[in-house]
Amino acid sequence: MNCLEISGEVCHVDLVRYTPAGIPALNLTLKHSSEQIEANLKRTINCELSAKIMGNDEDQTKEYIQSVIKADFAEAGDDDVFRKVKADFDNKNISNDQQIRSKMDELLEQVKKDYL
Repeated sequence: MNCLEISGEVCHVDLVRYTPAGIPALNLTLKHSSEQIEANLKRTINCELSAKIMGNDEDQTKEYIQSVIKADFAEAGDDDVFRKVKADFDNKNISNDQQIRSKMDELLEQVKKDYL
């Protein structure tokens, strides 16, 4: 069985709030940075994930982050990540395609500015 583990750090956490149904909701930002070798070339991977996670405990949160990062390996480009995040947002009725794409573009530009 293949296994991929990626660590990260919590760089921002808002106060926990509760939905009218009493479900805890937490906004947080996680950052990950590493170097990998692909085709004998070093590749820097930077991942900043802003996630709205509702009702998840710490283990579920880690699993979700891993699933988004793994989705990025499905195909070249970022459409695989977009589809994953969109599907998860749709399931929670918080989806907005333009907001997701806009945030992805913003983070890509930041990486280009920082590393290119």
